Amino acid sequence: DAINAGAALSHYPLLCVIDADCVIEPDGLLHMARPFLVDSRLAAAAGVVRPSNGLTVENGTITRRGLPRTLLGLNQEIEYARSFQWARTGLSRLRSMLCISGALLLVKKSVFEAAGGPWPQSITDDMEFAIRLNGHVYDRRNGYGQSMAYAPDAVCYTEVPEKWSLYASQRNRWQRGTLQSIFRHWRMLFNPRYGVTGVFGLPFFLIFEAMAPLVELLAYTLAVVLLVMGLATVKEVLVLVFLAYITGVFVTLLAVLINESSRWRTASWGEFWKMIAAILLDQLGFHQFRLLCSLVGTFEFIFLR
Repeated sequence: DAINAGAALSHYPLLCVIDADCVIEPDGLLHMARPFLVDSRLAAAAGVVRPSNGLTVENGTITRRGLPRTLLGLNQEIEYARSFQWARTGLSRLRSMLCISGALLLVKKSVFEAAGGPWPQSITDDMEFAIRLNGHVYDRRNGYGQSMAYAPDAVCYTEVPEKWSLYASQRNRWQRGTLQSIFRHWRMLFNPRYGVTGVFGLPFFLIFEAMAPLVELLAYTLAVVLLVMGLATVKEVLVLVFLAYITGVFVTLLAVLINESSRWRTASWGEFWKMIAAILLDQLGFHQFRLLCSLVGTFEFIFLR
C-alpha cells in the first residue's frame, strides 16, 4: 500500500521502487535511467542488489566497503552474486526476468498504473508484481511492443539476516510468496500470448525455482531407495553428489569472477579468498538449510494457508 500511495502522489514519468533499508550507489539511478533514453519502448529497468552487511554508511553515503563478518552473511554475498550476475543477465535476454527484486526497480508510471501496482495481500509483493508486470508488458493483446531491461551497473545494498532464525523465516516467506505468485498467474504458463515469458520464462521459474525444493528432496529420497534396494552402489551415489557439488561451485565461481572483473570487485585479496572459501562451503550445509526452509514454506503454503 505504501508503494501504491507513493505512486499516486508522484508527478514524474519514472518511479523508483526501493526498500527503506537500502543504500544506492551515487550513480545508480543514472545507470537505471540510461536504458530509457536509448529505448523509448522500455517499460522498466531492474538493478543489482547486494548485501549491505560489512559496509560503513554515514549520512546515506558509503564510506568503507567490506564483506559480511559472519559465515551466513558471507554465504548470502555469493548467493546474491550468483543470482544477479549470472541468472538475471541471461533471463533478461530471454525476456524472462520474472524475479525482480523490489529493492531496486525503475518503472514508467504509466506502466505501473496500467499493471495495477503491487497487490497488498501478496506474501511477497515484489515477486507477484514482477510476474504481473511481465504479463502486462509482453501480452500481445496490448500491442505495446514494450520490453524490460537489466542494468548491471546500477547497484544498491540491502541488509541481509545474519541470524539463522531470521534467515529461515525470510526463506520460508520467499518460498510461500513464490508459490502464491505463480498460482495467481497460472494462466500465463505455457501461454504463447505472452511470448517467451509465457512459453519459457514462467515454466522455467515454476520448475527451477518454485518446485526445486521438492525435486531435490525427491532426488535424495530416490538415492536412498536405490541404495536400499541394491540398484545403486554407494560409490555411484557419491559420484553423483560430487558432480552436483562441482557444478554448484563452478556456476557460483563464474558469477564471482564476473563480479571481480567489474568495479564492484572485492577491496582486497583477503576478501577475495573469503569469497572463494564461501563458495566451497555453500554446498556443505548452507544449501541444505535453504532447502529445508523452502520445504517447510511449501508445506505451509499447501496445507496451512
